[in-house]
Amino acid sequence: MADFEDNNPFADSDRPMSDTESHNDVDAQIATESQATRRHFASRIEHILEEFPDITAQIIDAGKNREGGGSGYIAYTIRIDNVSTRRRYSEFESLRACLEKMFPTEVIPPIPEKHSMTDYAASPTKAKEDVNIIQHRQRMLTVFLNRCLRNPRIRGCSVFQRFLDPNVSWSEVLNDSPVIDLPKSVLKAPPTQPWNPTPAHQYLPIPSGSSKKVVADPSFVAMEENSKEYEAVISNGLEKVNRRLLKHLRSLSTDLSALGAAYNAYSLSESIPDVSAALERTGQAVDSGFLNTKELVDSLSSSFSEPLAESAQMATATRSVLRYARQRQLQYEQTAESLAQKKGLLETLENSEAQAERINSVLRQNSREPSEPLRAESVLPADSADRETETEASVEQFPPTHAESNVSKKASFKFPGINKLNDALHGIIDHDPEATRRNTIGKTREQISQLQEAVVVAKEDSEKTKELVKEGLMDSHKTKLNDLRAIMIAFAKCQLEWSKANASLWREVQEQAEKISI
Repeated sequence: MADFEDNNPFADSDRPMSDTESHNDVDAQIATESQATRRHFASRIEHILEEFPDITAQIIDAGKNREGGGSGYIAYTIRIDNVSTRRRYSEFESLRACLEKMFPTEVIPPIPEKHSMTDYAASPTKAKEDVNIIQHRQRMLTVFLNRCLRNPRIRGCSVFQRFLDPNVSWSEVLNDSPVIDLPKSVLKAPPTQPWNPTPAHQYLPIPSGSSKKVVADPSFVAMEENSKEYEAVISNGLEKVNRRLLKHLRSLSTDLSALGAAYNAYSLSESIPDVSAALERTGQAVDSGFLNTKELVDSLSSSFSEPLAESAQMATATRSVLRYARQRQLQYEQTAESLAQKKGLLETLENSEAQAERINSVLRQNSREPSEPLRAESVLPADSADRETETEASVEQFPPTHAESNVSKKASFKFPGINKLNDALHGIIDHDPEATRRNTIGKTREQISQLQEAVVVAKEDSEKTKELVKEGLMDSHKTKLNDLRAIMIAFAKCQLEWSKANASLWREVQEQAEKISI
């Protein structure tokens, strides 16, 4: 009732409302609100995502699927709320490729890398079924899905929702709208809805990635340099050192295992009870240190190494978005330049056409003056014309003489290959330059009309791309800082827990060793 009283249109009126009118208005308002909240959902997944904004996805299982015969493939079971669906790695890969085309201004989260060629060459079957690789993919694909869920545009995308739907075949999604409507190049479509390009987009040029002519946004240049430097620091610095550290820790755990066995054997051969007990406690501490170090390696791999590699991949994805923004600006500049060139060409052609018209006009005027006497002479008496006709007919009745036949035979002789030369010259020589010029003028005018439309959409696309990229990169920068913070905290926790566990073990060893009587 409080909401109703606040929105009461008769609040300023002196007439009191009856109880019946009040109840009717409240019922109408409740009915309106219920209709507004009631919505038709295309799928159960869409309903879940709308109802639970903070929901997360989990990959709860990764097992071999032998449907359809053959050697089978690894299928990852995705659970979101109470809905489960199974997808293979190649389907995750195609999903990300679709999202990159559908949202070129968004930093699309990375997925774990493919198997290396070395792994496939060594053992193709083992590479596909390697437990460590499968577990790694399971963790990273979960991260990928949850990052997509946190992006409002991707979350509301029908393609992404259908990927999570167990009742939808992914091959059907790839052969249905909007995926099938996407152009081969994202530069031939608007940045907001690439699956719905305008006719003017087909006239846009596709600039090469090596062109440096574009006047880039200084903020974009700084971001691109920062992403490039960050990627280099992570890939060539931290990751390399971390791999060496993990290798060293694995080697250390193996040595600790051997050392623990040696201490335990020594304790069995020692006759003095206090010394034997101290040696046994030391062996146990070393054995526990072996297990703790192994756990440290696993923890660092999952909570430090994997996020670190993903962070470098995110930097690569960020650079890809910035490159797209630069190409959009370059596309606009090239289209405007092409329009200016075509206008200059049209002006030149029209000047040439006007000059040719003036020359033809002068020639026509000059050709009329000597034609007067010729017209006078051409008027002959009727009998003269008849005699001339009879003479021509009598000549035509007689066949040509032998000498004329020889002359015609000599004249008909041709050098071999001369026809090909004539054809080549005929193709080079323009026999009707005026018609060619008029056709060129018509085509140029048509091209100018197309480029004028293209310039408008290119400018709009470039400005919209800048706006969307800046918004996306601000969110991406916050995400990068949060990820970096989480990575450093995870590394510190791993070292702290490992150190605490080992410290408690060695305190016990110290206490036991102090009991040895001398």
